[in-house]
Amino acid sequence: DPYENALAERMNKTIKEEFFPDRPFKSKELAIKATAQAVTLYM
Repeated sequence: DPYENALAERMNKTIKEEFFPDRPFKSKELAIKATAQAVTLYM
């Protein structure tokens, strides 16, 4: 339920909007790598 963990949901939305606005990934591995890089940059 998104209302029970609003901070985590907001973080997920921020990362998606700032780092992956319209970016489909060709593989799960590429998505994982890009997400790890985004989290590192965001922190």
